[in-house]
Amino acid sequence: LSRTVCGITVLSAFYRRLGEKSAVIKAEGNEYVLYTADGQRVLGRHPTKQKAIKQEYAIAKNKTKEV
Repeated sequence: LSRTVCGITVLSAFYRRLGEKSAVIKAEGNEYVLYTADGQRVLGRHPTKQKAIKQEYAIAKNKTKEV
């Protein structure tokens, strides 16, 4: 199954295999900030939510390669 989030198709099975989110996106002012899952570190700042989601997906995909 897949779903579209901000114009990006996300594979539900991909996130289920991962088991947990690798990052959290928060809107701050006029940008979207990507934090680690525990909220301790900033992974990136983006002008749009779509770009933040793309980075989150890339990080999650990279984590599955390491496993």
